[in-house]
Amino acid sequence: MLMAMTERRWTLAWLALAVGVATLVAGPLVAKRKTQADPVLAMVYGQALVRSQVAALLAPDRAADQPSLRQAAQEEVDRLLALHGLAARVQAELERKVDAITNETQERQGGPAAWKLQLAQLGQSPLGWKRAMHCKLAVNLQLPADATQIAEAAIVDRYTRRWSTVEVPAHVRVQEIAVPLASQATDEVQRARAVMIVASERLARGEPFANVARVLSQTPDAAQGGDRGWLRLDLVDLPLAAALAAIKVGERTPIVHSAWGLHIMLLHERRPQRKLSLDQVRDQISAQLSDENTYKQRRHWLQAARQRALAAAKLRWIHSK
Repeated sequence: MLMAMTERRWTLAWLALAVGVATLVAGPLVAKRKTQADPVLAMVYGQALVRSQVAALLAPDRAADQPSLRQAAQEEVDRLLALHGLAARVQAELERKVDAITNETQERQGGPAAWKLQLAQLGQSPLGWKRAMHCKLAVNLQLPADATQIAEAAIVDRYTRRWSTVEVPAHVRVQEIAVPLASQATDEVQRARAVMIVASERLARGEPFANVARVLSQTPDAAQGGDRGWLRLDLVDLPLAAALAAIKVGERTPIVHSAWGLHIMLLHERRPQRKLSLDQVRDQISAQLSDENTYKQRRHWLQAARQRALAAAKLRWIHSK
């Protein structure tokens, strides 16, 4: 019995030893698998950039695309370079500004879901868009003070080469009473015409155009009294364009049958086809040139930042981008 107990103790001891050895061997292997699953792509001033961080910048269907990953990795390295050396207070202010721009952009594009879908079509995620904006603003802070200054000679040159021959099409400013036609069937047209005849009679009695439009017009702008604002005359349906050409400012057209439906339009103002003067487009040209110049200087700044970091061994690509 004593021998059996001794053998049992030896067996337990060997099992404990085997478990310990297995743990020692398996530990590094597990750690190695984790490293391989999310490899470090680059070190930027002591900060590691791992593959999962880069994949999060892309739309899900691009996360495994190597060219997209390489481009996103370079852009994230640029962002880290741009932030290096900026005070914590400045970085916090940049974060707040990026958040504000993001919220404004989302609202303008129809909300977060619609915005995310639009970005996905471009291969980008909302986080990727924010990081790109973050990099852009961080670099802009470090550009020369005159980066956005544009000489008058450059404005004149751009106008002469690109804008001096541009012609703005003729425009008209109108109000409208209209009834759409789902088809050109006789009964459909007759029902619409009956509404327009009532509108014509009320206008003939001197009732304000806006009042009649609010009651009888069946268009989205009816609530605004049928105000259509400025319309490009070359984009207006031909029967409408012809009717507007036949009346004077302040007059209204008869009932006009277009491909869309039936209309009565009140003409408020005309703008004939014309060329744009330098003064009319000066601000637009200046903004274009400023954006182009800032973009070039931002590229040069990032290129110099990469070269400095590489020379100082502060930027190192560890894993294939």
